[in-house]
Amino acid sequence: MTFLLCCSTEDGPVVKSLRSAMRNAPTTRRKVGLAITSRGMGGITGYHSSVLIDDKDYVFSRFGITTSTTLESHGDNADTIFIGYSRYSGDDLVTALKRHFKRGTYDILRKNCNSFSDCALYFLCGARLPWSLSAAEKVGRAADDSLGIVQALYGPSYAPNRKARNFDLEVVMVEIDSWQRSIITNYLFRDLQCFARQ
Repeated sequence: MTFLLCCSTEDGPVVKSLRSAMRNAPTTRRKVGLAITSRGMGGITGYHSSVLIDDKDYVFSRFGITTSTTLESHGDNADTIFIGYSRYSGDDLVTALKRHFKRGTYDILRKNCNSFSDCALYFLCGARLPWSLSAAEKVGRAADDSLGIVQALYGPSYAPNRKARNFDLEVVMVEIDSWQRSIITNYLFRDLQCFARQ
């Protein structure tokens, strides 16, 4: 069956269903922010980040994705930046990202709080974490991958986490796009089913 969308004075069934799906999609706007703290990494300035949704802080650490009503992972000197508004909730965020940010998969160079914040901002608002906030670990990772410099400098205090070895930030971004499209498709499909029953 083929549907043709054309201009007319009356909406056809597909247009009506699309409008209904968009009306029934989540519409609550949640305030999204980024919390950042400057931290030294062997003479290089690095940053710790987390994402704020309304009054709740979402952070990735060795414990996985955790939440707090305070900025406890930042201490007393966090800067916060307003990013925008999102139709997605904190529960939506955790559902979408928990498979990629599990407990025990943290690695300071390969998969850290900034990796999570980048994915979370993209999921919530379509924004990306500024490169400058994750530059230290990207340079450190490149140096360690090619020459083992970080492991040589830090000795046993740093060893790459094997569970983070295959983490690919851009693959997660593609999955986020797919997850968001599936939400809209589910609303549309549900409304088309209701229309077909009428």
